[in-house]
Amino acid sequence: MSSALPDVAELLPHRGHALLLARIVEWTPEEVCCEATFGDDSPYLRQGRLEALCGVEVLAQSAGAYLGLSRRAAGATSGGALLPVRVGYLVGVPSAELRVDALPVGRPLTARVRPLWQQGGAARFEGTLSAGDTVLLTAELDVFQRTADDAEAG
Repeated sequence: MSSALPDVAELLPHRGHALLLARIVEWTPEEVCCEATFGDDSPYLRQGRLEALCGVEVLAQSAGAYLGLSRRAAGATSGGALLPVRVGYLVGVPSAELRVDALPVGRPLTARVRPLWQQGGAARFEGTLSAGDTVLLTAELDVFQRTADDAEAG
């Protein structure tokens, strides 16, 4: 299902340095795999270090990419046009295990995220951020997207 994956910017509202994902590597209805690389010019570096907590946002953006891709797939399978991507929010991190103090700079980071449950506009994801074979952090993320009913209600 990974053929013809869109550019990340088509799925997320983030722009400039706020867009942490470089690309979507793979997507299935069960999981998304994305890649991010922080360069020496990243505004998130502090004294040459990138705090591991930044990896949680990489996972959150990967969850957003998953939701956008799922919505597009739902529109395609219903025989219609692409459904518009909805803005989502990270509303909680029920658990996180930071296995490093800092993320590597200049190396590709791989985010794998899968939904644990989804109901209406709410969802919980679990994700892993790795550099090569080294797991840097794992986390569960709670996200919320406004549904069409929410938008009509104001």
